[in-house]
Amino acid sequence: MTSTPVQAVRLLRSAFGAWLWLTCGAAACSFPEYGFPSTPSTAVSCSDRQIDNDESDYDCGGSCTPCVTGQACLVPSDCLSGVCTEGACAAPKCDDGVRNGNESDSDCGETCSPSRCPSGGTCRFNADCLSFVCGSSHRCSEAKCNDGLKNGDESDIDCGGSNCGKCANGLDCAVDGDCANAICEAGRCVPPACRNQALDPGETDIDCGGTECGPCAAERSCLVGSDCQSGSCTASRCGTASCADEVLNQDETGVDCGGESCPGCGAGEACKSGLDCESQVCAQESCAAPRCNDFTQNGSETGVDCGGGCPGCATSLGCKVAADCASSVCTSGSCQAPRCDDKVQNGSESDVDCGTGCTLCDIGRRCLAAGDCSSTACLNGKCAPPVHAAVANGRLEASSNTIQPYVRLTNDGKTAIPLHELSARYYYSKEPTGSEGYSCYWMSLGDCSMLAQLRFADSSSKASNADRYVELSFTSNAPPLGSTQSEEIHLGFFVPSYADFTQTNDYSFSASADFVTSQRVTVYRNGILIWGVEP
Repeated sequence: MTSTPVQAVRLLRSAFGAWLWLTCGAAACSFPEYGFPSTPSTAVSCSDRQIDNDESDYDCGGSCTPCVTGQACLVPSDCLSGVCTEGACAAPKCDDGVRNGNESDSDCGETCSPSRCPSGGTCRFNADCLSFVCGSSHRCSEAKCNDGLKNGDESDIDCGGSNCGKCANGLDCAVDGDCANAICEAGRCVPPACRNQALDPGETDIDCGGTECGPCAAERSCLVGSDCQSGSCTASRCGTASCADEVLNQDETGVDCGGESCPGCGAGEACKSGLDCESQVCAQESCAAPRCNDFTQNGSETGVDCGGGCPGCATSLGCKVAADCASSVCTSGSCQAPRCDDKVQNGSESDVDCGTGCTLCDIGRRCLAAGDCSSTACLNGKCAPPVHAAVANGRLEASSNTIQPYVRLTNDGKTAIPLHELSARYYYSKEPTGSEGYSCYWMSLGDCSMLAQLRFADSSSKASNADRYVELSFTSNAPPLGSTQSEEIHLGFFVPSYADFTQTNDYSFSASADFVTSQRVTVYRNGILIWGVEP
């Protein structure tokens, strides 16, 4: 069987995706899109709730908007993150080799702290840079040993690390080599006496405590909290650090939060990386509140930046309730693709299970454009009859020997309607006796020869203000009523004696010489009511 161009493209993309997986294994292949042919998607095809053209998932990927985390992909460019792993778009990560998410440069800065950007890297804030200096050109400056900042690989301000001088006693250190005395204890440069295995003056226990040496471990002697690694001194003994001691200790970034052992810190508390935060987002060394655009599943979200109060999740992503899904359909914890029989307004529908892409909507249902409606007429957001009627009166007296209804029919649809398929009824009460006669005065399209014989008949409702109606229709040689076009018919009817009718109690009467849209003049197409309310 011969493949269509669209099928060929999809087969080629599928084969290429398979090759990527075999080549990369579980790694995130994020190299640029290769130049195989694509089938351009139109605005319609990118919202038709199908996987078609060159899309990798429902209405995304390929030439459509990129897919979000969890949706299917064939190549990296199918994904908003630029990372396609095992056929699914991955969330931005700080080790995926791609500048994505809120990174200021590839895998560094912003939410990737403490992975700060090197000299020359793009930055938005000073905290994005190893040097803690983001220049006016939004490039990271080089760290210097005289800039008054703790940056680069310095252990304290302008000292320690591989490039700067040694740190004096009492300053921070990471290794012995950071210190002038070559002694680093509990992250502080200390004098030799702090390693002589003796209790020297100023120490609270052997080689610890006091102002010179590093803090003491748990159960060692202390005088104040600063003598202890835990920051807690009770009954002259250092306490054991915990995540509930109301002291900033261990590797905590905030009091009793952050680090490897304690729960994540709340918004506004200090952090070194996203792992220190409840929201998993650390920006400028401060935990951020969960947001719907932080490229992280946090807060009450059911997917990355979707569900739980954020915009609905795309098809196949996680959900707990229908409101978590863009389709408003959650089944077995997964958002479903919009369908035309799911009893929900979703996808490209303008009303529940009808509109573009589904069965067209009936009159009275919601619409966005004429193409949503079976009538091809969308007025004020509702599918309207293809034709509406307006009425004016040539005689406005309460009583008149001639009723002169002027009827205007307007085609609100997008296609022409044969006039001979239309008819209209004007309802009135008949006070005088005798059979009605009529005169056609004028028609806007053609002449009165196109008006068929008027029919006068009793109304089935027998309402006091509508015991009779006159029905006007058209001959087969009447021209079609084009889209947005109107036909006016001016006529009058009477009885042979020219006795008066009382107009003010007539169902269809309008006390206006100007045309007024009226539901009391009914319109039929091939005998079926399409406009107005019968009495």
